[in-house]
Order: sequence, then C-alpha cells, then structure tokens
Amino acid sequence: MRAQRGWTLLELMIVIAIILVLAGIIYAIGAYAMERSRQATCISNLRQIGIALKLYMDDHKQSDWETEIGSIEDSLLNEVRSEQLADRWGFPRSLRDLVRGGYLKDARLLRCPSARPPLANGPVHYLYPRPEILEEINKLRILRMRMYEYPIVCDVSHARPPWRDLYIVLRMNGQVEVKILPPGTLQFSSLDL
Repeated sequence: MRAQRGWTLLELMIVIAIILVLAGIIYAIGAYAMERSRQATCISNLRQIGIALKLYMDDHKQSDWETEIGSIEDSLLNEVRSEQLADRWGFPRSLRDLVRGGYLKDARLLRCPSARPPLANGPVHYLYPRPEILEEINKLRILRMRMYEYPIVCDVSHARPPWRDLYIVLRMNGQVEVKILPPGTLQFSSLDL
C-alpha cells in the first residue's frame, strides 16, 4: 500500500500566491466599476440639478441675465451689487433652495456618493459659487464671454490626487461635462473649467 503524500510548502505557497494575485485583480476591477457607478450617479444628479436650476430661475427672475449682462459696467461692480444682480436674475442663494422650493424632490440629489470628509459631512456636496458668482470683475467677463458654457455647479469629489483630478461640471446650458486634468492644475474658483 502506498502512503498518501501531502502538499509541500512550496506548492502551498504557490497556490496562496495565485489566489492573492487573482483576489487583487478582482478587487481592482470591482473598485473601478464602483467608482464609475458613483460618477454616473453624480452626472445624473447634476443633470437633475440643472433642470431644477432652470425652472427656479425662470420662476424667480426679474430680468434676463442674457440681455442685461452686456450693459453692466465693471467699475460699478461690488459684492452688494453682485448679490443684487444674482437675485434679480433668479439665481438661488444655495442649492438647498431647490429642495425647499420643490424643484428637487429629494435632498439626496445634492450629495455625491464619492464625497469624503470634510465635504461629506455637509448637506450639499456640489460646489455652487453663488453669491460670489459675479463678485470679481474677471468672473463677470468670463460670464460675458462664455454665456451658456459658464460653469455653474461642480463636483470635485472624484478628484484623486496624486494621480489625477476629475471634475464633473454643470454648465449654464444644462450640459454636464467630465474633465480629467493633471492633479493640482485647476481649482473650481478659477472658473476655467
């Protein structure tokens, strides 16, 4: 009768190494798929916010910014005048006003599933530059030049330094754009998106 032979230490180590490599590959693919899913959720959220912003501005505007923007003198622009113009054109004070006014049904649309602290602790995860929308003369010039391509809401929760910065931007025309940039090259406050 032959004695049964067990696994050698080398064979056992090779099997464990193969299992670890396969587990690492599956984890990487799963993590990538989950991040893409969260990005798709944010794109959908920003599209819905864009529709709600348009409806809110149509209901609350006292004049059209499209026709008024060319007649504003840069030298007269200050913070108070900027806020008056934003109110006159119907921009909400905060994105939460869209939920309060019934333009968005669910406040969860204002939250990014990829947000990390400290941003994740707040009720709104998307950057909305109002009331500073026209605070600087440069921003007013950019709004004049770009009009409907002006970036109004931005999601920076998907930026992953040191590898890359991914920005999801909602523009005034309601389009949502995903931009991948080298890390640290751009801040939303520059409005160069």
